[in-house]
Amino acid sequence: MKIFQRFIYLVYVQYLFYFSGLLDWLVNTAFIVPNPGYMNFINGPIYLFIKDVITAVLTVAGLVIAVIGLYTWKKQIKGTKEFETFYDLYYSVLKLRDAIKYVRNLRTFMR
Repeated sequence: MKIFQRFIYLVYVQYLFYFSGLLDWLVNTAFIVPNPGYMNFINGPIYLFIKDVITAVLTVAGLVIAVIGLYTWKKQIKGTKEFETFYDLYYSVLKLRDAIKYVRNLRTFMR
């Protein structure tokens, strides 16, 4: 509850700062940070090239993983179909065996 009250208090304070013009003054004067040296590296051509290469490599890696996943899924579906087919065949062979045993039994026809 205290966190929610603090949040409401912060929103209220921001509201007051905004409408009194103090927020604009703070943003424009108090929080001005000089351009540090790493900003030149971030906007430089080497950084942009490295970023593009890493993005391309990760994109290709994602595609490879997706293709491998689809191939595995296809294999799983094919294996499931084969299993079901062989299971049905085995069940049919067992039923045929039982039918043959029933027909070959002499007591069946002696009634």
